[in-house]
Amino acid sequence: VIGLLLFVPIAMAQPFLYWSMPVPDDLQCQSTYSTQQQFIADREVVRAGESCTDTARVVVFECKFNDCSNLEETTYGYKVRGVAPEFRGFVSGNKYVYKCATCPEDTFTQPTQPLPPGTCDGCQQTSSCPIVVREGETVNIRWISSDPDSDIGPQGRLTYAYEGTVGADGTWVTQKGDAGIHYAKARVYDGEYWDETDLCIEVLRVNEPARLNLATNDVYVREGDVANIDATCSDPDGDSTTLSFSGWMNSPAKQTTYFDAGVHDVLVSCLDPSNQGITQTVRIHVEDVNQKPELAITDRNITVSEGEPVYIGATCIDPDGDKTTITYTGWMDSNTKTATNKDAGLQETTVTCEDGKGGIDSKTVTVNVINVNHPAVLDVPAEVTVHETETVIVEAHCSDPDGDPTSISYGGWMSTSSKQTGYDDAGDYDVTVSCVDPAGQGQTKLVSVHVLNKNRPPQI
Repeated sequence: VIGLLLFVPIAMAQPFLYWSMPVPDDLQCQSTYSTQQQFIADREVVRAGESCTDTARVVVFECKFNDCSNLEETTYGYKVRGVAPEFRGFVSGNKYVYKCATCPEDTFTQPTQPLPPGTCDGCQQTSSCPIVVREGETVNIRWISSDPDSDIGPQGRLTYAYEGTVGADGTWVTQKGDAGIHYAKARVYDGEYWDETDLCIEVLRVNEPARLNLATNDVYVREGDVANIDATCSDPDGDSTTLSFSGWMNSPAKQTTYFDAGVHDVLVSCLDPSNQGITQTVRIHVEDVNQKPELAITDRNITVSEGEPVYIGATCIDPDGDKTTITYTGWMDSNTKTATNKDAGLQETTVTCEDGKGGIDSKTVTVNVINVNHPAVLDVPAEVTVHETETVIVEAHCSDPDGDPTSISYGGWMSTSSKQTGYDDAGDYDVTVSCVDPAGQGQTKLVSVHVLNKNRPPQI
């Protein structure tokens, strides 16, 4: 009679390092083990290395078929300054051994911090399944079986069969997306009887970091334009993401000013809820844009009288701080001028401000010059001398500084500019000569006329 077969699962995916303290790449630890410790796992997560020195390499071995004389190295981590590494993937009730290789203390000159969990999101067993692996790892089921008969049934040997997620040989290479609880059945056959057992396999989800997609790492704009960073953040696992900006920009868009010329760096970060993702640098190239200067004039409509000075108060300010020049064209060629007696009327001057880079601002100033009348000027001799019977001629010249028409008048002994004398006119006479402009302004002068006696021949 064939007895009942007994199946005892003793193996699963091997333990793996969850996190460890960082160590230098050139760390030289002892090649021999100073300490080793055998233990029976009572949980899936184990902090191994308590018996090691404060700084050591901790190597974990699996006792194959629970026989610790037959060890298989599975993984290792580093204990640094008393902080032991954390391993996961242990099977409760199975035997394991860790060994310690001492490392030099003085290698660690700077404070160290534990490494984050890196590739595993949670990596914590949520069920009582005897086999726990991470996505992408291989499940290899191994069993211990026995037969009460020494001849092991009709076929003389035991054969195994598997059903469920594992293959016919008890092997399953997990893939991305297999996270969850999976069930399998194992059977043993001696040629006549079957025995079977059900088991579950928990596959832990492996987090895929968030992915950042940038349209470009170099953005070119001109001063005054809006700088835009075209970035999208996605997560292969469908998790929520956080897209953030730091540095010269704290959002995907920024209005540049006329003082932003140059190259600016922006850090763009795309992270998932586990703070895994990527950070890239985007350079914002802001091209300098010349701003035209601003011309300010105190008074663009000025009124003066002929003979008075004119002053144009002009200032030029450049927003970029460039050096500026001011020029005057038209009636004035500088900011000052004295109006002459020929400038009456409206006179225009163009004031121009330039920054030397093509920026120009111009304004027109109008000067109203009020006419001021200048009296006519008389030029006449003070005395005229003739003899009797000669013609007296008073040559008078009348001119006007403003160019206005003039008139001359005579009074006194003469009413015109000439007079014929006779033999009875000997003597001294006064003649007034007046010169005036249309406004009646001018000069009046007195001319003395001397008529000398002329001897006449006798008569019989």
